[in-house]
Amino acid sequence: KMKHLKKPCLPKSSGFTLVELIISIAVFMIFIGIATSSYVPLVKANKTANETQKIYRETRFVLDAISREIKTGTPDYSCIDQNKLDAQCLRNQGTEIKRTLAVISPNSTVRTFFKFDTADKNIQIMRQNRLSAALPWSAGEWEQLSSDILKVEDLSFSFFPEKNPYESKNAVTDALQWQPSVSIILKTNGYD
Repeated sequence: KMKHLKKPCLPKSSGFTLVELIISIAVFMIFIGIATSSYVPLVKANKTANETQKIYRETRFVLDAISREIKTGTPDYSCIDQNKLDAQCLRNQGTEIKRTLAVISPNSTVRTFFKFDTADKNIQIMRQNRLSAALPWSAGEWEQLSSDILKVEDLSFSFFPEKNPYESKNAVTDALQWQPSVSIILKTNGYD
């Protein structure tokens, strides 16, 4: 009798064919391409938001410093009134009166200047001291108040009323009897 030779049964292969592998790699590459194209703008938007936040914080710091001085003192009218400029104010300001703010403390012993440095595009501060209101002011030095993060394009101040309401000769003028106020106009440029 002749026996039929049976072929041994091989287990079925559980791997991928070459075509399946190529298709799965192509689908994966399409997915990665889509994910990357969405990720890059997200990273750029995050960077822009962080830079904007830094500029906002720096602007807030500068405006808070100026506001704090104004709230605790009063505008120094000897540095505002065109007809009564004291020589030291004139030296500190140059000719641009509206770009400089002088605030004097309630006891008249500290005078703080803020100015826009047009050359360096930053805001500077200087403090002068004296022992009493009858004595002259000490020399002060300008220091940079704003950091290099904040690129200042313009800074100006406007005052109301423009004449000192506290002077005795102005006490009878109703048009000058207002609480002094200072408006700050600050123009900044974004980041590079």
